Amino acid sequence: MMGRSSQLSFITTLDYPDHAEFSRRGQIVSPTNRNTIIDKLRFVAEVLEGAKSTRAVILDSTNKLDVLISICFGLWSKARRPAVLMVADMWHKDKGISGEFQKAILRLADRGIFRYAPLSREENLLFSSAWGIPQDKLRFLPYFYTFTEKDLSAPSPPEENFIFAGGNAHRDYISLIEAIEHLPEYQFVIASYLLDGKKLPPNVKAGQLSREEFIKSMRASRAVVVPIRKGLVRSTGHQTYLNGMLLGKPTIITDTLGVNEYTCNGENAILVDGSPESYVRAIQWVMDPENSTQVAEMCKTAQETVLREFSFDRHCNRLLEILDEAVDEYYMNT
Repeated sequence: MMGRSSQLSFITTLDYPDHAEFSRRGQIVSPTNRNTIIDKLRFVAEVLEGAKSTRAVILDSTNKLDVLISICFGLWSKARRPAVLMVADMWHKDKGISGEFQKAILRLADRGIFRYAPLSREENLLFSSAWGIPQDKLRFLPYFYTFTEKDLSAPSPPEENFIFAGGNAHRDYISLIEAIEHLPEYQFVIASYLLDGKKLPPNVKAGQLSREEFIKSMRASRAVVVPIRKGLVRSTGHQTYLNGMLLGKPTIITDTLGVNEYTCNGENAILVDGSPESYVRAIQWVMDPENSTQVAEMCKTAQETVLREFSFDRHCNRLLEILDEAVDEYYMNT
């Protein structure tokens, strides 16, 4: 049995060097620039080797190699296997044969994973049902705004007369485009490659942007829209809508899985049902000069909420709490 684990070091593939406690305790094995097969295999080997001495591992669920690492841990004996925490955006199970194949892979990985830290509580039941993983293995880890002081150090660009939407993960831009067709009086910038090759209304500019251009466009916009797909078994879009709220922009978000854990409709964001009509109503409301006072109050509350509750420091502190609890429980039962 192991004692309290607050001083326990760990191996991690999360590159979080800007949090003092995380950096002090964590040995980061970064997957960045692992482009060749040899580089990728070396990355896997480094994590596995490091786990032999630290006995605790934090992995990134968005990296396929981290899933492979979990499968490898599952092949170790329980006496040798570290306490493994899988963090960040969890997976959406596809339909049909593809989904069953995904489930088979994850069940192999699950053997080596002791705890999951999804980014919402609301997805617990769906995640458990989709993948056959007990809910008691899940712990809520609130996400954070990702714009840094460096990102925002340049003077704020003049506000321009357009509405911004962005992101690629599980977005429903088709419904938003249908709404835009009924809003010819407004201009839109959509930072995503998902509309490449599609015929768009004349008041839309769309295409993938660099991080710098993405931030500049969001800062210059009059409002932010985050059109998330409905029917997912995982939450998504946190980064985009939290950054929009941080900037004090009126932020319109599809009311889908997990969003209510980060926002309050009408108080710090506008939640819509994802239909074209709902986007039209929300955009017209936030752009109406008669609502300017309410919109300003909502934006101020949004900024305060994000700074208070969804900072990188709070995210890392909670992550370490989840790790320490998992390690204590793991070694108590091993």
